[in-house]
Amino acid sequence: MDSSNGMGCLSVAQIVLVILKLTELISWSWWLVLTPVWIWLGLFLLVLILGVIALNVSNDKEVKRTKKDIDEIWNGKHGEDN
Repeated sequence: MDSSNGMGCLSVAQIVLVILKLTELISWSWWLVLTPVWIWLGLFLLVLILGVIALNVSNDKEVKRTKKDIDEIWNGKHGEDN
């Protein structure tokens, strides 16, 4: 299912589980009902961690220059000469 054309499977599952919980048709804990949220959060964190690792092991000069620029912005130098 293409999520750009509508809701994804996890979104539909989330809505169904919340409705079932609110109508008291299931007596699961909210932690279990919100499992689709935890799945998306876990996937997001996995991609984020892999991206950080990929940036740190890269030897590309452009990536290193971009990392330096981001570091300067983060530390408040905002394009000032060093």
